[in-house]
Amino acid sequence: MNLRRSGYGIRQWTRVFLIVMVILLVGANLTLFAIYQQANPNLPFPQQLMSYLQSNTFNVVTLTTFLPILLALANELFNIGETAEQRIYDKELALSDLRRAAIDELASNWNDIYSAGFEVVFFNAEGDQTKIRKSRIKLSGLTVPGVNAFTQIITEFFDLVEAKSVETGFTQTDLDICIRYFNLILASSMSVAALIGAHDWKENPNVIREVQSSLGVVLQGVKILAQIHIFRSLYSFNELLGPNVSPEKADQLRKQISESIDFLKNQYDEILKLQDAHDVYFPSAQGEEVDAARAAAKSYQRWIRPMIKKDPTILSQNALTSSPEYSNLMNAITLIPLAKKVECANAAYSPLFIEQLAEVFFVFLLKYSLQFDVPLQF
Repeated sequence: MNLRRSGYGIRQWTRVFLIVMVILLVGANLTLFAIYQQANPNLPFPQQLMSYLQSNTFNVVTLTTFLPILLALANELFNIGETAEQRIYDKELALSDLRRAAIDELASNWNDIYSAGFEVVFFNAEGDQTKIRKSRIKLSGLTVPGVNAFTQIITEFFDLVEAKSVETGFTQTDLDICIRYFNLILASSMSVAALIGAHDWKENPNVIREVQSSLGVVLQGVKILAQIHIFRSLYSFNELLGPNVSPEKADQLRKQISESIDFLKNQYDEILKLQDAHDVYFPSAQGEEVDAARAAAKSYQRWIRPMIKKDPTILSQNALTSSPEYSNLMNAITLIPLAKKVECANAAYSPLFIEQLAEVFFVFLLKYSLQFDVPLQF
C-alpha cells in the first residue's frame, strides 16, 4: 500500500465524514425543531426558535455532533491523521532497516567462516603449524557471534509477529533450520583443522588430503545450495513484517519463505540420516566410557526428535532436563576423562563422517548442476 495514496484516502474519508456530520447536525436540529413547533403551536415562530435554541435538546444534539466536526475539520486543515500514520510508517521502516542491517552483518559473518574454512582446505600441512592454529582460533571466534546473531534475528522476528498479530504461517522452529547449517560448516571446518593439528603430515598425507578435499565439497555445497535459501527466507521474513505490505505481496513472501524452508529441511533430512548411521557423538575419542556416552547420546536423540516435531517449544521447557534420558546422558559424560572430553570438543566430526557428508553434498551439487545446466566445480 503506497503511503501517499493511504494519506490521500484518509483526507478523502475525513471530508466525507465532515459533510455527513454537518448534514446530521442540521438535519437533526431541523427535525427536532419541527417536533418542538408541533408541541408548542400557540407560540409565535421567533419565540419557538429562541426557546428551542435555549433548550437542553439543542445543546445535547449540537455538542454531540459539533465536537467530531471540530476534530475532523482540524484533521483536514493540519493533516493530523496523515502525520500520525507517517510517524508510524517511518518508525516501522527504521526498525525494518535495522533488522536488514543485522541480516547483512550475519551474511558477512558467514563469508568470514567460509574464508577461514577454505584456509583449512588449502592449508599445506608440511608448512608452519601455527597457521592452522590461527585458523582454529579464527573459527572459534566466529562461533558465538554467529549463533547469537541468528538467535537474535529470529527471536526479534517472532516477538514482532506476536506484537503485530501477523499470521505468517511459520514457527520459530522453522527458521531454526538456518542455524543447523551454520553449525554444520563450523563443526566440519573446526574438526578438519583439529585433525591436521593432531596428525603428523608425513605419516598421514593421504588421510589429511582426503579430509581437506571433503571439507571443500561440504563448504561449497552449503554455500551454493543452502546459503541462498537461508538468506532468502530471512530477508523475505523481514519484508513480510515491514510496513504497508499488501495482501498480494504478503502471499508472495510467504510462498518464498515456505519454498526455502522446505528445501532446507528436505536437504537436512539426508544429513540427519547420515548422522544416525555414524558415531557423530564423541567421534575422535575411544574407550568404554566414550562408547557408553555415545550410546546414551543416540538414545537421547531418538527420544527427543519426535517430541520436538510434536511440540517445538519443548527445548525451552525445564521438564526436558529432568527426563531419564537426559540424566543418563549427563551421567555417562561425567565418567569420560577430562583429556578425552577436550579431544571430543576439538573435533566434533570424524574424518569418515566428513567424507560421507561430502558424498551427500556431491550428489546435491550434481543434481543442481544437471537441473540448471551449470558446470560442477569445487
